[in-house]
Amino acid sequence: MVASTNLRELGLRLRKRRTEAGLSEEQLATLAELAPVALRTFEEGSGNLGAAHLLRIARVLGVPGAQFLSVQVSETTARPEPAVFLRSLGLADLNDIDAETIAHEIRRAGAFVELGKLLNAPNLSRQFNGHPAPAAKPYLAGYRLAELVRTELASATGGRLQSTGPLRNLQRLTEEIFNILVVSLGFSKDRLQGASARSGPARVVVMSRTLRFESTRRFVLAHELAHHLFDLSENGATLDTEMSGRFLLDNSAEEKRANAFAAMFLMPEGDVRRVLGPPAIISSVETARSVVNQLRTLYGASPEATAWHMLNLRYLADDEMVREVIACSWADVGGFEEEPLLDGLERRAREAIAKGIITTGKARELLDISADTQLPGLE
Repeated sequence: MVASTNLRELGLRLRKRRTEAGLSEEQLATLAELAPVALRTFEEGSGNLGAAHLLRIARVLGVPGAQFLSVQVSETTARPEPAVFLRSLGLADLNDIDAETIAHEIRRAGAFVELGKLLNAPNLSRQFNGHPAPAAKPYLAGYRLAELVRTELASATGGRLQSTGPLRNLQRLTEEIFNILVVSLGFSKDRLQGASARSGPARVVVMSRTLRFESTRRFVLAHELAHHLFDLSENGATLDTEMSGRFLLDNSAEEKRANAFAAMFLMPEGDVRRVLGPPAIISSVETARSVVNQLRTLYGASPEATAWHMLNLRYLADDEMVREVIACSWADVGGFEEEPLLDGLERRAREAIAKGIITTGKARELLDISADTQLPGLE
């Protein structure tokens, strides 16, 4: 039995952590699967809770499980529960179903990061800090940042990946070098193409399953990478939507910067110049389409991204010509991404087991898999 004095202190500690996380009593009780009255009496110091309930509460609040079991355990600031902070952002296209979907993946991304620490995985994301996109010509900022990231990527991989040339297996690269979990899921709204979300060190990119073309998925992924590196706060998220088939997404400065980053990240300017020669306006739409196809075949980029990139690099005359160039049916350009057999989190769990770093029981805990569920490779 916990002494009444300690019980009051633990109750006050829980109330403080719940408030920090932005949760009401009802919200926390629902998430922790207990009656609101039981939570209320514990916070008031007039009722006790079992260890299982307290551990579930701690998990929701993102703090060590023992924090509400003993006053001797040091306090840790609570992080907002993902679904709660996502709704608080006021993202126009985010409904409750999508918020819960993204929140679930943020929690899995936390396990992904935890395993990354155990495996001493690189974390290139830590080298970049967010800052507002300039209102004037934000695409130029996106281009400069893409060149910087390609340079840092080459350094982080010991030259295995160069600052120029095609990037292959971008999803695997995003997970293994930038420490960002990438998943493909179905959004409730078809116009949603991708989302980026972060809760402290846990980062996730959620890609829509409706993206049929590999080249489009690569562009969206590079775009979301830009959001992670330059836009997201400690607890933040962005949603990206299709706008009537135009060059991806809306017209905010951050979106323009992310678009430009994605294009330059996939197709470095020096490479484009080596392929096309010095900038010179292409006057024929048919010639421009042929050149767009040549570039996207070399670098695995979408036709829209390639055409707008060529405009910014002064190979196409104006916006109208870009629209004419992309106004036709394009076949997909594939072969740049290996279809992953395993989810990034599961892959790390298997690697940690193989190296004797964690037990299968710990792997099941991180993967949130019950003991009676068969998972070949974890046994």
